[in-house]
Amino acid sequence: ASDVYKRQPYSLTADEVPEISGVGNYALTVRSSDGKKDAFVLYCIDSNTYSTIKGVKGYDYIKRDQIDWYCKKSAEFTRNNGGEPVPSLAFFHIALPEFNQAASDENAQLYGIRREKACAPALNSGLFTAIKENGDVMGIFVGHDHDDDYAVCWYDVLLLSLIHISEPTRQE
Repeated sequence: ASDVYKRQPYSLTADEVPEISGVGNYALTVRSSDGKKDAFVLYCIDSNTYSTIKGVKGYDYIKRDQIDWYCKKSAEFTRNNGGEPVPSLAFFHIALPEFNQAASDENAQLYGIRREKACAPALNSGLFTAIKENGDVMGIFVGHDHDDDYAVCWYDVLLLSLIHISEPTRQE
């Protein structure tokens, strides 16, 4: 499927990392205005599909090898940036369990519409913790929950659940 995306006009889809779980895992860099360094990183991570663990129902989680890959890339970008984390955003389809924690915390300010609980995996694989440890990702964007359109800050990371908008049907 990612080959189809790559062939589309103006696509910036990068080559994925085939040796880790899922498809469409890649980091896309935005260069500084002078072109001399990476100024921003966009991490695209496959949130997979359904749990394959016996007794664990619902959606799958982002796998350990994907988290390790993100940590390795983040450390590489930080090292190449003189030890300072490069500002980054992360994109995947299914929300992390932290979306529900943040949305239900009475001290967190949620802006927007939350009509349903995030359909997050039952198991927490630790990606959010890795993001906090690396200190680079400022926002996480997901689009799985079609009735939600909100932003909430959780431990200084902005969590955004965006409504998936289908293209309107063309009337002839």
